[in-house]
Amino acid sequence: MSTLRSILLILLVCSLFSCTKKTVEPTPPPAPVVPTPKETTKALLITPAKDEVCITGTSINSTMNAIRFKWNESAFSAGYIVTIKNLTTSELTIGTTNGTEIEMALTKNAHYSWSVKTKSSLNSLTLESDIWKFYNAGEATSSYAPYPAQLTSPLMETKFNASAGKTNLVWIGDDPDRDILSFDVYFGTISNPTLYKEGYTATTISVNVTTATTYYWKIITKDRSGNKSESAVFKFTIL
Repeated sequence: MSTLRSILLILLVCSLFSCTKKTVEPTPPPAPVVPTPKETTKALLITPAKDEVCITGTSINSTMNAIRFKWNESAFSAGYIVTIKNLTTSELTIGTTNGTEIEMALTKNAHYSWSVKTKSSLNSLTLESDIWKFYNAGEATSSYAPYPAQLTSPLMETKFNASAGKTNLVWIGDDPDRDILSFDVYFGTISNPTLYKEGYTATTISVNVTTATTYYWKIITKDRSGNKSESAVFKFTIL
């Protein structure tokens, strides 16, 4: 009899466990994906093209052309600032627009650089495009003056100690016709430096700087057609 009771008890316990439902915890929904704002992109310049002789401008008068500048749209742009620099006089012409082109009046027969700054709609930053050079042509001609040399070392207003009393003057020469002949190097301790080397064909020259003072230098670029251009005057100080 006791054995029968034990069997009945076991059957009852098994029955109770088989009827108990398991509690399944619900799977929480995935967290919402918050999109991360993309970065503002810089403008990509189109025209005037890099190192172009620009002959497509509209003549305003005998000295001025209206040039149309175009670039590709930047992502997340809140407007554009166009900066045009006369490479001979360093005069700046600045325009603003929300579009991707602008027309500006510029002096004929002059070398310029241009760039576009993009104002970001995401923050207070601005991004600057590449800087391109071009020549604003006037009346049709078969030859164009070289670009003013770009002085790269020593930079303007730098101060340093010269090793062994010497330093290198370094510049970049360019010409729309690709016919640079030579450079005249002007160097000295006065603000209007005198001729140091004429007809030089390299773009680096070693100069003596044995005195602790301020030195001045500039480059005149000549081409094979007799045209020439003059760079700005840079100064540096030897300590």
